[in-house]
Amino acid sequence: MKLYFLENITSKIKSILGSPSLGVKAVIFNNKQQVLLIQHTYRVGWHLPGGGIIAGETPRGAVCREVLEETGLKISNPLLTSVLLNKWRYQHDYVLLYKVTDFLGFPEIQDHHEIENIGWFNLNKLPDGITSNTRSRISEILNGDNQNDHW
Repeated sequence: MKLYFLENITSKIKSILGSPSLGVKAVIFNNKQQVLLIQHTYRVGWHLPGGGIIAGETPRGAVCREVLEETGLKISNPLLTSVLLNKWRYQHDYVLLYKVTDFLGFPEIQDHHEIENIGWFNLNKLPDGITSNTRSRISEILNGDNQNDHW
């Protein structure tokens, strides 16, 4: 069984019990002024790569693993830019947001059960369907604004 199914079940159980979860997201920029976005098979819109932290895993290790699992990119030197509270449907999730500019490889869907689409997008022409939270996180990193505490 794929790890993300287990993480999803664990997250749902924790949300029912009121326990917060901890996750990571990566804003990955290339040298062409583009950002990497993904579409999940189970969520609407364009999102940043990322996911949950597994027990015993470091946040840096989690963001590297999640990006590799979702995009095939091997990232290095992720820079923590903010820690955000995501309150959604009575859940209390904390998201550690990383900026990434160092990576090896080319983006390619690794698991078609989880990822539907992946692509680089020009920063001045983000795709239709990008979520407002994703757009806001990209803007905050580009503008050096880390004053927001909420996803």
